[in-house]
Amino acid sequence: MQLRHPWPLLLTLLLTISGCGTSQPSKFYLLNASNIAIQSSGPSLTLGVGLGPIKFPTYLERNKILVRTSNNSFKAAEYHRWAEPLDTNFTRVLAQELNSALPNASITIYPWRSGKKIETQIVLEVLSFDSDNQNQASLTVRWELIDANKNSLVPPKQYTYAQRANKSDYDARVAAMSGCVTQLGQALAQEIARIHTP
Repeated sequence: MQLRHPWPLLLTLLLTISGCGTSQPSKFYLLNASNIAIQSSGPSLTLGVGLGPIKFPTYLERNKILVRTSNNSFKAAEYHRWAEPLDTNFTRVLAQELNSALPNASITIYPWRSGKKIETQIVLEVLSFDSDNQNQASLTVRWELIDANKNSLVPPKQYTYAQRANKSDYDARVAAMSGCVTQLGQALAQEIARIHTP
């Protein structure tokens, strides 16, 4: 009886093991500002606006993008990740939105140097920020506006901003999350304009 040569079998086995060891490359995402300016009939505001401090929930301190699967559970996307810490990205994009909505105001991100002229300060806490299985992105925040003497201009209130993604992929999910930040920026800008318009 003639024995078969083992090399073809070994080669097939090695290729199978090698194939199992490979994984798809990770993709990285960033929130982006809309750069849509709010049209206002009121006077231009030339005040100093301080953004922060901003408190972020610890569950978002990870680079994997989270998708909410129920009120109490999430799944982490193994190959879809934030390109930088989400709180850093969020703060920068929100500042860009404020700059677009209040083009003559000076937006400064917390912490700012002593002596910096800040006439209105935005104190903000992010309570949740994610998308769900129905491709709905939502951002729930509590924010307050205070003056240079720490007096409340607008008392703390809780708001939720939502936007549905136009597709189920992660590009669309992140774009919808960016849209939520745009809504927040516009709401803040409108409130700042309201309290500073004679």
